[in-house]
Amino acid sequence: MDALTQAEVLALVREFNDLLGKMDPQFIKQERDYQSRKKAIVADSHTRLDRLEKTYQRQADEIKSCSREALKEAKNILADVDSMDDQLLAADKYYKKTKLKKKSELANVQSPKYQKYDDLLSGLEEIRKEYQALAKKYRERMLPVVLNDLHFLFSGQRKRDYEDLIMLQNTVHHFVDSVKDILPQITEEELKQKRERYYKEQKTISLRYSTDLDTLEKQNEAGWAILEKQAQKQLDAILPREFVDYLVQTAAAYCQRREKVNSGSQFADGILWMSFAEYPLSELVGSDRLRKMVLKRCTGMTVKETVRFPLPIACKGTDALMVMTDPRFPEQSKALSHAWLFGMLASSPVAGLKITVVDPENRGTSVGPFFDARKRLPELFEEKLCLNAEEIEAKLSELNEFIENTLMDQLGSEYETIFDYAQAHPGEKVQIRCLVVYDFPRGMNDAVLGDMRNILRNGSRCGIYVMLL
Repeated sequence: MDALTQAEVLALVREFNDLLGKMDPQFIKQERDYQSRKKAIVADSHTRLDRLEKTYQRQADEIKSCSREALKEAKNILADVDSMDDQLLAADKYYKKTKLKKKSELANVQSPKYQKYDDLLSGLEEIRKEYQALAKKYRERMLPVVLNDLHFLFSGQRKRDYEDLIMLQNTVHHFVDSVKDILPQITEEELKQKRERYYKEQKTISLRYSTDLDTLEKQNEAGWAILEKQAQKQLDAILPREFVDYLVQTAAAYCQRREKVNSGSQFADGILWMSFAEYPLSELVGSDRLRKMVLKRCTGMTVKETVRFPLPIACKGTDALMVMTDPRFPEQSKALSHAWLFGMLASSPVAGLKITVVDPENRGTSVGPFFDARKRLPELFEEKLCLNAEEIEAKLSELNEFIENTLMDQLGSEYETIFDYAQAHPGEKVQIRCLVVYDFPRGMNDAVLGDMRNILRNGSRCGIYVMLL
């Protein structure tokens, strides 16, 4: 299997980004729809329970209020009847005599007319009206007659009316006592029925709430199952688990060797240098569920919530690197160039490696970390650095001549790269050249830029790898 190329990884990252860009809105919509529906179910249940509670409290208050009013009304009727009785006693001495005379006889006798009256309050009102009518008749039309100091013997009707008044008053007292005894029981029974109905409806609402939530959860899980299956299928298409394992192993192998110079005669694994393309899931993916799925798929490739794709410079199929330098942080780009050179030293046989440094602005200090290596192995840096326009022009012209000779004499139309040629000719050794250009394009005229274009176009086929900063 050929080494993974930079272009392949970048294409993979684009596919990966496109997939997440397509799936993330669907995952977010699934979660939002679920939360919205759940919120609606909870709100509806709360509304129903609140309305039920208010209705119950209102009805309970009404029952208690009606009970108080009923008792108050009964007492008022009793007070009215007793008041009318007092007035009649004061106005009609015959009524008074009759009442005293019949006190024992009629003490507990009630009006037979109201003995089977079910509605006590209505009965009280009827008694009050009847008592009022009878009392008024004798209070306003007095018929006292005295003959020879003897009391007039009044008619039988009047005697019956007096007795009725006494029995009516007895009945009122009985009714009011009954109201006092029965009303609390009736009130409590009404309240009990309302409570039982309230608890029953409350239970119904709670059961409906649980059922609706359970249905929603099942629908939600079914929706997630479909969505996650689609996402897994598409992840399998662009990033199967076997390929993830390969990427992890490739990155691990490079990281293990990058601190050592390759003193052997073979290229490590077809990869000359490796950086990492970082994909910050926490910033680019809104769905927690999708992030977790991707993190699980990319096990071994992640740091916290960032997926790190190994971005190699392979022996074959590698483009030049152009690093845009932020003037405020020039050391960062230099550090990248140093990592690139260290990677080349770790992957390429040092005997077959040449490093060309173009540094007109900083006069060679841009590769300060390699000064000791340059002293010990001057041939590695081709004896000298390119620090002025003449040296730059000469070196680029030399590289172009090397490219032309390699293309014509070795590659021709038969071989794509110098590595393909070397594979077909086992006795041939591959020479790798690293060209790192600082402060590009400072110190370059049009002719030199023309040479640089040809190096960028054909250099990697001939084993020349370029980094422009």
